[in-house]
Amino acid sequence: EEAVRKLKTIPSDIIILDWMLDSTTGGELIRSISASGEAFTIEHGYKPKVITYSGLDDKQITFPKNHWFEHIKHWNKPIQYDQVATEAKGLLSTMGF
Repeated sequence: EEAVRKLKTIPSDIIILDWMLDSTTGGELIRSISASGEAFTIEHGYKPKVITYSGLDDKQITFPKNHWFEHIKHWNKPIQYDQVATEAKGLLSTMGF
């Protein structure tokens, strides 16, 4: 519930989403937000980009089709902090930040 609240209220350019959460999956989280029909606004005029990560291979996850988020990449665990930082920095740079 906290993740849903944060995703609905905090404008984000990039979301790094663990696919296997404590009580749900990343897919269910995205489906819940997308189906709620609540006022989820995209502040910058584009969909927040989502990078998923998990111990599952990218072929084993199905990112839900939706109007709010753009799934751009899947990382396999384990992933090192410096790799996350480098990837995020590169992505932000291509987005003009």
